[in-house]
Amino acid sequence: MSFNTKLPEKLKKRINSGKITEQKLWKFIRELNSFSNEKLETDALISDGERITYKEMFDEWDRYARVFSALGINEENNSRAGLLSGRDKGSVYSLYGLNITGTSVSLLHELDILDHKRWDQMILKEGITDLVLIDKKLTRSRLVFICGKKEELGIRNIIILKASVGENENYKSLKKVDGVLFMEDLFDKYTENDIIYSTEKSKDDAVIFHTSGTTSGIHKPVPISDRGFNESAARLLRDDRFNGFSGVVSILSVEMTSAYGSCNMLHLPLAYGGTVILMSQGATKKHLINAIKRYSVNIFFAVRDIFELLEDLKERPDLSSLELVFIGGSYVSPNAKRRYCKFLKDCNSNAKVFVGYGMTETCGAVVLVTDMKKSTMMM
Repeated sequence: MSFNTKLPEKLKKRINSGKITEQKLWKFIRELNSFSNEKLETDALISDGERITYKEMFDEWDRYARVFSALGINEENNSRAGLLSGRDKGSVYSLYGLNITGTSVSLLHELDILDHKRWDQMILKEGITDLVLIDKKLTRSRLVFICGKKEELGIRNIIILKASVGENENYKSLKKVDGVLFMEDLFDKYTENDIIYSTEKSKDDAVIFHTSGTTSGIHKPVPISDRGFNESAARLLRDDRFNGFSGVVSILSVEMTSAYGSCNMLHLPLAYGGTVILMSQGATKKHLINAIKRYSVNIFFAVRDIFELLEDLKERPDLSSLELVFIGGSYVSPNAKRRYCKFLKDCNSNAKVFVGYGMTETCGAVVLVTDMKKSTMMM
């Protein structure tokens, strides 16, 4: 078994057989972390210094699901929610809360709103019925545009999430736009409503990512099933290279719009029963180094650009807590990998470095490198 020996034997068998992946995202994470009261009291998330236990996180998922159920955003109504997310706890709760009700989630990018024609096409072609939008990526004019298209595009609900604590001028201006719902108000309104749960089976289009390229003016949608999403985590739970690894502390350093962010940086550490640090204020090199040192991060999912920035630091930070580093999102040459390994050693870290590729990066790597060694790739 390549997880941790404290798991009940029945749970280990379900992981090894693959049966555990054949359920919704939220049930997968909840099953892996609800086998004892002690486990439920461990930290799942850290957001702006606030520690959130697994029990508290699961309660929040339910609170969000209660709101979505009350508004008819569920599997029964064939709902598909466009989620414009940040790296904050409300975005995380929304993703899993929508999954509880069986709502398909299309992960939107901020740039999509800027191209009005593309926005219209994307909403219509993907069949998006509801919008859940983080306030920090909106302006009043953007929200007015979105609301103005509500009836024409068949949008049922537009819900605004509040990323920051306390009032701010932008949030106040958004509150003045008609036809919009605000999550903090909905919590008070629907405290006693029942959750409308979806069927338990994996859904083929549970989460929809988008490619950087476009077809017919919109980013190509890439749907992934609950099972596929869960398997992205479960495969490492079975991998002998990570045998016995526990006490995971990781960082959500890129946007949830990418599979690297949602699957690897969020879902995977939660599957390990670990703690995910949410970089709601941004993932600058200063923020990242401070988080690694303050919380003793031991698994770091990074992109190549982060290491290029870190290498420029005159004073090498103490990164001795790092044990595993994954680099993905773009092609990384063997020479670059050697440089990054040297940088880590200079920072007192003996971390093992794995370069992970998706389909696009794998093809690029094969074309650009004549002598591809197995050790430089992890599919």
